[in-house]
Order: sequence, then C-alpha cells, then structure tokens
Amino acid sequence: MAVGGEETRRRLILGLLGVLALGAGEVSAQPGQGALPEEVGLLTNQGRTPSTPPTREGRWRQDLAFLKTELPRLHVNAFHAISREKWEGMVDALAARAGTLTDEQMTVGVMELVAAIGDGHTRVDTGLPIYPLQLRWFGEELRAVAAKGNARAALGLRVLEVGGLPLEEAVRRALAVVSHDSEWDGRAGARDALLRPDVQQFLGLKAGQFTFARPSGDRLTLKLQPQTPSQAQADWQVVEAPLTLAESHGVEPYWLDYPDDHTVYLRYLSCEDAPAFAQVARVLLVKVDAMKVGNRRVVVDLRGNGGGDSPVIQPLLDGLRARGFGMGSKGKIAVLMDRHTYSSALMNAVQLKVLGARLYGEPPGENLTSYGQVQSFTLPNSGLQIRYSTYLFRNAPELGDGLLQPDVPVTLTYADYLKGIDPVLEAALK
Repeated sequence: MAVGGEETRRRLILGLLGVLALGAGEVSAQPGQGALPEEVGLLTNQGRTPSTPPTREGRWRQDLAFLKTELPRLHVNAFHAISREKWEGMVDALAARAGTLTDEQMTVGVMELVAAIGDGHTRVDTGLPIYPLQLRWFGEELRAVAAKGNARAALGLRVLEVGGLPLEEAVRRALAVVSHDSEWDGRAGARDALLRPDVQQFLGLKAGQFTFARPSGDRLTLKLQPQTPSQAQADWQVVEAPLTLAESHGVEPYWLDYPDDHTVYLRYLSCEDAPAFAQVARVLLVKVDAMKVGNRRVVVDLRGNGGGDSPVIQPLLDGLRARGFGMGSKGKIAVLMDRHTYSSALMNAVQLKVLGARLYGEPPGENLTSYGQVQSFTLPNSGLQIRYSTYLFRNAPELGDGLLQPDVPVTLTYADYLKGIDPVLEAALK
C-alpha cells in the first residue's frame, strides 16, 4: 500500500548510508582487562610504556601482533569457524605484505582477518572512501538507487559487473572481507564493501569500474572516482517513488498507524527506549482493547531494525500475551522482517513467533543461534576499532539454529518500489 498520493521523496534508503561505516551491531563497551605478551610492547592498563616502531611497516606489524593476541583472548569462541593455525597463518601472511600494501589496503586485510572469525557481530569499524553510488538488493537484482556525479547515469539500472567481474563473482570475493552470520547478511555487506575502492583493489578487481544493464538491453560501463565519507553526505540524486507507510516517518525509532478498523501497525525501527516505548505500547493496547475480540490484529514491522536493547519491547509482549493474542486466538500478530532485521530485533521476532505470530517477508540477517553482546578494543597505531562478541545466544532452541524463516516469503521487486507498493505489508493485511 502507498500513502501520500502524488507525494514522492528523495529515497536515501535506511541502512544504505551505513555504507559509510561498513559496520553495524550494538553499542560497544570497554574490553576486558588482561596481560599482554612483552613482544607486543603496547601501553596497557598496567601502565606499560609503549614502544612504537619507527616505520609504517613496523607499526602495522605491531597492530597485527596485538590483534593476533587480543581477539582470540577476548572473543567468547574465536575459533568456532576457523582453526587457530589457519587464522594465525592469515595474520602472518598479511604482516608479510605490510611493506607493499597501502594503509587502506591493510585496513581491508584486517577486515578479512576479523571476518574469518565467522561472526557477524565481530567486525572492524572503518572510514574508508566510497564510490558515489548507493545500491539496493531487489531479490537477486542489485540496482542503483542513489548516485552523485557521473554515477547518476546509472540511476535505476541493474548491476551486471563490478570491477570487471560478473556481479555474483564479485559478491563471492567480497564475502571474504565482510563479517556476516548468513547469506542474507553477507550479501547486504558485500553490496556495501564493493563500493569501496580499496576493497576492490585488495580483491583484485578493477577499481571504480561498474557495468549496468539499460532497459534497452545495452550495457553502460562507468569509471567512478571515490569520495571520503564526509564528501558523501550531500548532493545525492535518487530514484524518486511514492512513500510507503513504512517509510512515512523517516528514521523515528517507532510509531503507530491504523491501516484499517481492526489493525494496529507498529513500525519498530530501532530497539531503543527514547522516547519511552512503554507509552507507545500502552497506546497500542488501548486501541486493540477497543476492537472486537477475535477480529483484531497487530502488525509489528521489524524491517531495517539492526538491534539495540531487546527488552525494550517487553511491555508490548506482556500486553499481547495477557489479551490472548497469537496462540490465544483472541487476536492475530503479524511480524514483518527483512535481511536487515538483526541482533535484538531478531530476538524480538523470535519472541513474537513463540507468542504465535506469523512472519512475513525475508529471513533476517542473523541465525537463531549466533554470537553477540559486543565489546571492543582499538589497534594502537592504526586506531582501527575491533568489535568482538562475548556471548553465544541460543534464541529459540525449539526453532533450530539456522535462519528464522518467514511463514509467508515476500520479496520487494523494483517494479513495486517504483510504484510505492509494499508487498510485505499487503500480504500481512490480507
């Protein structure tokens, strides 16, 4: 469904500007304490005097020695997906290339090392340059939805090649440097990674080269120039389309709407408690109390919700359970998900599923059993922040360990996007 008639917006898709950070997850806390080996020679909480190598190459090797020691020590289970021997061999191999790679390429190398841990929450925060292009998946199609400069010629077009390689091969290579929990999460991260020149160079792609399919069937190949994250904040031209209901309040963390006389729609974009979510939950419950028992429905839209604090939603869960929603048959619950539903939002989807909700859309980006509860440490010379998981969550053993599958799979197509149609919400309202 669409709102606003002829109203259009300049679509900077939620999450796409997150490409500037190439990282998501919960807020980091301070890492644990502990002794470091003498050869690392870094300032620690024990007051040890740092010894900084005089050369750039030496400083990178010192950073890698620090990473090699600290990430396995601090992560709750660093070698669940790769052996220690193989991972340490990767660290040593990157250290051997420190004299030939640029700082940016070394940063990508660190991304690869951290991604090899096999945990979507364990990742590197970076500020690498990007190409002036924003891309979005529509099923298996990847299209340009925003652009600057000469990249504007690609607006709306489907990506065929990146860096001289077919799209799927470029995505396969990019997955090596993208921390992810699942294929859905990985493809979202690969899309972002491929917009970075240093990632392309590190992976052996032709930097800045993108090829698109025109509607006529012709090919358009562009050579793009990168921008810094600060340069990339303004002057975007975007594909214009009508607002959907889900997009009509921008980035507000949560709000309510009433699509029909027996439905309350909750847009839950962030698991945060500011303003107080309990008040929103009270308003929602007052609305459903006024509806006919057995013919009332609550739609909880978790699409694009990357997590935060999972207990924030508890007042709603308690209220729905007390009123017999879900399995109680006194009201229906529909949950909307996509590949950007992650972390605490996944936990909330599981809680609603257990309550009796039907799930619509795409699988979330994270597995039901996955690592999280993020803390961080910083590499001493490059300043790269390394996020790492401290806990293994088993969200719903009765549902298995893999992806939480939707009961009704629905994929947004580019044709729907252009018309402002939300097929996932429409399916939930049938």
